[in-house]
Amino acid sequence: KLTLLKILRIRSNPLITGPALDMRLLVVAMLPAVYKLNGTPISANERLQADIFYLKHFATEYYKEDPSFHTIHNRYKDLVKEYGEPDTGMPKISSIKDQSILVKIAKPDGKEFEKKLLKTTLVKNLHLIVQRQC
Repeated sequence: KLTLLKILRIRSNPLITGPALDMRLLVVAMLPAVYKLNGTPISANERLQADIFYLKHFATEYYKEDPSFHTIHNRYKDLVKEYGEPDTGMPKISSIKDQSILVKIAKPDGKEFEKKLLKTTLVKNLHLIVQRQC
């Protein structure tokens, strides 16, 4: 379960495809001991969003009752115990797109870059992102 893994950096992971924000949420949900991912601290709110996203993302597979599901998704049982089964009393999160914003930031040299962030991203975390880009 990688319980000793606390800080993780991932780049271009071929095992997880899709938007970077979705990948981050899946990794946060699958590795509960990690408190910093790609140099950015994981807040309690982000962890909650990640757990719920993970539950919803794999709900269809969960209800198929395939025996290999819990081998692949060994954290899913823990999340079901904590939040309940998907779509039964969990807070509703319509989609990850609704919870993210695109931020355009101008560098001191006049060049701009864009970053997709959760709406709940703290200013101190945004500051770290800007520092890495400049």
